[in-house]
Amino acid sequence: MLKKDVLGTASSKSLEDAFKCGECLHFTQSCHPRREAVCKTLGVRAFALAPACFTPDVTKIITNTEQFVVLASIFNSYTAQQKRILLGTLRGNKTTKGTKNLKFGTKVYLKTGKDVLNSYYCAYVVGYTSCGELILAGSADRRSAGSTFFAYLKTTEGLLTPKEWKLKRAELVSRSAFDDTTNRKDSALHDKYLDYEVPTIDTNPEMFERRDGAKPARRKSMRATELTEFIVS
Repeated sequence: MLKKDVLGTASSKSLEDAFKCGECLHFTQSCHPRREAVCKTLGVRAFALAPACFTPDVTKIITNTEQFVVLASIFNSYTAQQKRILLGTLRGNKTTKGTKNLKFGTKVYLKTGKDVLNSYYCAYVVGYTSCGELILAGSADRRSAGSTFFAYLKTTEGLLTPKEWKLKRAELVSRSAFDDTTNRKDSALHDKYLDYEVPTIDTNPEMFERRDGAKPARRKSMRATELTEFIVS
């Protein structure tokens, strides 16, 4: 069995984020120049802590060249500070005990006012704060196209999955609960909102296209206390 030289000692906390030999390029894909074969055939175990010769196995994250070009383009457009924050966000997507772990990029719907159609926002999970608050980045609503809001929630109660939102939306339309100024049977409003969907990059991408010379979108932050009357999913 190949003896590994693991530098230093690792705490139990750092072990959670430590790289493993099975995540190394030299484990199965490409032989290390100082080895006679890939490490898997030399007795190295996949779950072993990676030593200083570790090289991330990029073949596991690049499924096609076009996808990589897009990823590289976005990453290279960031400043050094933005890159550090992105890497910290990806490595620090943890929750505190008792919270529901929602994965990075998970799409959710939340209510910010009365139980009516246009009080719902679509948002995506960014991560968690050090104290366990869920961080959401929200899509624009129809009254402020191009804007972004951030919400910091202490609980996932009230968040709806896309499947739950579909049922909730049908229920709101059935009782004509369209906006916070009307809650009555009105054929004109009913027809207007019948096909209404919370605007997102998935459903209405043209809303998010910046015009030349346009000012940066205004950002808004909301604490959990500002998001009232949550629907319990």
